[in-house]
Parts: sequence; structure tokens; C-alpha cells
Amino acid sequence: MSKPSGFKRFGEQLNSKALPEIDVSGAVMERIRALSNEREAPGKTQRYMKRRPKVLVMAIAVFVVFVTTAAAAVLPLSWNGERITIEDDGGMNAKIDALKERIFGREPSSKETAEDLLNNHKNAKEVMGLAEAAKQFPFTILRPSPLDTQPTRSNGALMNSMLQENGQETRIIGYIPVFYDIYDLADNRWAVVTQQLDQMATGLIAGKVDSGSATYVGDWEQVEINDQIMAMYKEYSRENLLLIKYKTEQSQVIELKVTGTGEKDELIKLAKAYTGLE
Repeated sequence: MSKPSGFKRFGEQLNSKALPEIDVSGAVMERIRALSNEREAPGKTQRYMKRRPKVLVMAIAVFVVFVTTAAAAVLPLSWNGERITIEDDGGMNAKIDALKERIFGREPSSKETAEDLLNNHKNAKEVMGLAEAAKQFPFTILRPSPLDTQPTRSNGALMNSMLQENGQETRIIGYIPVFYDIYDLADNRWAVVTQQLDQMATGLIAGKVDSGSATYVGDWEQVEINDQIMAMYKEYSRENLLLIKYKTEQSQVIELKVTGTGEKDELIKLAKAYTGLE
């Protein structure tokens, strides 16, 4: 019988070794939680799927089934010089949101987030009333025409604009004025109306910006589009969103979001009070 080769003897030695068990679940979950906490600030209108760094094999294994699906671009259109694209992601973001909820628990609703911001100045430099906001904000704040339901709270906020680059700590680079109206609807339902200046779209109209584009991911429904208004609607698992770009008489573009647990028709009725949306 021939003698075992050196390679075979080395393999036998490895097989005889008892490798220690290493529990990395805690570290893995801490890293996943850290990644999940990188959430968009309130007031941001476009929903993006952010690709996470490939740091942990477990995190990659959890998410790879979703990120391999390619989104198809549909409904390219132009509104006041801005190119708008809607990407059908095949429900990818909804699946990722559901998975995050199972791992980390339910995220605060838009109403809870707004109330936390206005009560505790979270992610905001300053919170103010309508009169002071009208003085400080660089746009004319839209006010609703008379409705059966009136806002239970109306406040402006100077939101922190954050920047992180080259692995450095996140820093505040400025402030974004956002105005909030909170509504209590029938049957314990609610709606939050936020508005802020769309600087890129306003710059396009004024000729200060050469070109601009925006991409919206998911199952968006076009509600209305004309020279003054572009409105789109999307349903999420726990709340619905009516997203509007509204050109004022001063040729400013206001980005209006009507978010809540109300039905589509109710959100449109609220938006109509601010913009005349049909």
C-alpha cells in the first residue's frame, strides 16, 4: 500500500480537529439594526431602495432574493421641463419593508413621526406657528379652503439637512422649511399634509436649472397632470400617499404630500382644498 501523501495527511489532521463554535448572531443583528436606522428624514418625497454595503454574509443572504429583481421603467413624462419616471419594482420595496418590520418591529406612522418632530424638535432646528413660518419660509404656504374637518395642529419646522461623505460622521449642512397640517378623520383615521418648496422644479421654471428628473419606485397611479398640477397616488400596507407638485401663481413649485389612513377619495378631497385638484 502506498504511503499517504502530505496533502492527505494534512486533510486527516484537519478532520480530526474540533472547531470552536462562534456565535455571531448578536453582531450580525446589531449591524443589520444599524443599517436599518439609516432612514430618510421626514419630508423627503421620493422613495428609493438603497443598496446596503456587502459587509455581512447573513445580511446579503437575507436581501439578495429581493435586489436581484430588475425594476422596469414605465410612464416617462415631462412636467414643466422635469422628466418624471415611474419604475415598477414588482413589489420589491414592499417585500423589503415587510421583512424589516418582522425583524425590527413596526415603524412609526407618518402621524407619529410628525408629532414626535413637532413635540420634541426631532431632526429639526426650530418649530414655529403659521405666522412665524409665513415670515421665515421662502414660499407662500398653502392654506386649505373651508372643510368639514379642520387641522388639529398646524406648525412649520426647519428640518435638518444632513450630509455624510467619505465615511465621515453625518453633519448638518442646512435647513429645509416644511409645513405640517395634522387632521383627525372619522373612525380613528388620520391624515398629515406636508408642504415644502421643490427647489429643482422651481429653478427649471425660472430658467436657473438646465434640466431635472425624478424617479418614483412602486405601483404609482397618475391622478392628474396639467401645467399647474402633477398628482400621483400610492397605497402602502398601513397608510396611503397622495403626492403633488403644484405650481403657484408666483411660479414656485410646492411639493405637497397628503399621507394617511383615509381612503383615496378623502385624501384627494383634502388636496383639493389646498390646490383645487379635481
